Amino acid sequence: MPDRPFSPLQRVFDFFGGPSHERAPLSYPMPPEGLPDSLPAVEILRSPRRRTLSLEVRRDLRVLVRVPQRCSEDAVARYVAGHADWIRRQLARFEELTPARPVPRFTDGEQHLYQGRPLTLRVLRTGRARVEMRGEELFVQGVQLKDSAAVAAALSRWYLQQARLHFPAWLARCHAHPRFAGYALPTLRVRTMRSRWGTLCRQRGMTLNTVLIQAPEPCLEYVVFHELCHLVYHGHGPRFHQLMSNVLPDWPARKTLLEQTLT
Repeated sequence: MPDRPFSPLQRVFDFFGGPSHERAPLSYPMPPEGLPDSLPAVEILRSPRRRTLSLEVRRDLRVLVRVPQRCSEDAVARYVAGHADWIRRQLARFEELTPARPVPRFTDGEQHLYQGRPLTLRVLRTGRARVEMRGEELFVQGVQLKDSAAVAAALSRWYLQQARLHFPAWLARCHAHPRFAGYALPTLRVRTMRSRWGTLCRQRGMTLNTVLIQAPEPCLEYVVFHELCHLVYHGHGPRFHQLMSNVLPDWPARKTLLEQTLT
């Protein structure tokens, strides 16, 4: 069964944390009795296009494992068991976080973030289409703003523009750290991603999630340094975390701030 395509409206709601649909073709729970002690049921999502297994723990405490179509449940169980401690740590960390932000409605007077600053949304359904900040207010204007989806789409485009404007300078500043002197500056892409703050591929460069433009600048710096460290170490082993601590000693606090701000 092919993946369900996303409509433009669905992509807008995914960007802002609204209603979403799983893209995997098949999802069903693996009950806790088949897993290590203290783990909840794990949702298995199979895809014919996937070649590897991956885990995700979500803010709502759901545990998802994405697997190839023909991967056996025994193999999935072994994979989950091998990452049981990591899953428990992620669950405990999310349980300690402040309550998640409410799903935005994109109505006049609502609060939206820009680089960590709360701005009051002002919707003006007159004049030419534009989005601009004025002091502590964020104006979304245009005769085409017929409903909240149109406001969300306009605001999403503006966030993307701002991210493309500001992110390259942050990448250049972080890459200037002496630890990365022997590595070329990665090419940068900015796009909306549902479950990652950023990615790095040595061939294709770095990708940063547009939503980071809403976070305080120390959070963006944390993500950029995290991805740059993958130039040196591919995985997330002890040497990777030691490098993170060397280049950004307070990275755990920044990571927590990012999760509290945007999830």
